[in-house]
Amino acid sequence: MHSPSRAPSSLLVPILLTLGAVPRAQEPSTAEAVAGAADVASALQAALGAAEHRFVGRVTKQQDEPETMGGGAVVVISRNGLSNDPFTGRIEVVRRGDQTLIASKSELPGVAVFQDGNATIVQTTVGSDPCDATTLAGDLPSLMETERLLREVERADWQFAVAEDQQIVATAEFGGNLLSRRAGGPAGAMLDAMTKKVERIEVEATLARDKSLERIEFRVVRFNPNASLRRRLAEGDLDSGFVSPADLEIGDDEKEEADFERDVYKLEVSQQPASDRSKQLFEQLAIVAKKDGF
Repeated sequence: MHSPSRAPSSLLVPILLTLGAVPRAQEPSTAEAVAGAADVASALQAALGAAEHRFVGRVTKQQDEPETMGGGAVVVISRNGLSNDPFTGRIEVVRRGDQTLIASKSELPGVAVFQDGNATIVQTTVGSDPCDATTLAGDLPSLMETERLLREVERADWQFAVAEDQQIVATAEFGGNLLSRRAGGPAGAMLDAMTKKVERIEVEATLARDKSLERIEFRVVRFNPNASLRRRLAEGDLDSGFVSPADLEIGDDEKEEADFERDVYKLEVSQQPASDRSKQLFEQLAIVAKKDGF
């Protein structure tokens, strides 16, 4: 009787190796698989809800330079206009309970915005080149108001990306209702039409691997009627002899990128103690707020 033939042992090795190579389930690699809106809300709640916290960052402004036009210049008076240049530069944010201080790192020009509840104190120290803290005081305290911010986080449509160092970058757009769309009271149709208006707020939050907040950036996008007017006059869309309030109200489909400006607030969570300058300003302005019954 013949015994069954056997395959050479050399052929069994690759067969066994092939059978043993059972594929593993791949770990989720997309950002949506590792983070969601709830993680952004949780990170912000932890960072802003602490009894005391500190951010460091920078304020910048992004806007196109106005085009020059032959035959003279266009002078426009607006409720926002004819003021000093808005403050830009490095800042420090310190919050203790319901009190928040936003202070420039520089002393000259120096800016301090102190908020206690609904009351806001603005202090500026200027040299030969004064600056305006109105936009900073109107924007950043509201953007960092925890309850309103978290409501916007929950409503927003978030997009997620994973950076090379495994940080999670979350981006979204908030409606302009988080801030006042226009400033001031009744001042006539022309002045009202020339007021800058908040269109939207672009937000970018960076979370660490443990999903704690590392930094956040707010870009407040405003429609600037002055810039729009200059552009359309330069392009010949308007008669330079007379401009009415109706000429300044244009549809969204007629607006161009040059018509907008962005006030940008970049903030990074800091574990370091507040600077001596911020400590001194905080104590001084807290006394003023208490004395004036805020």
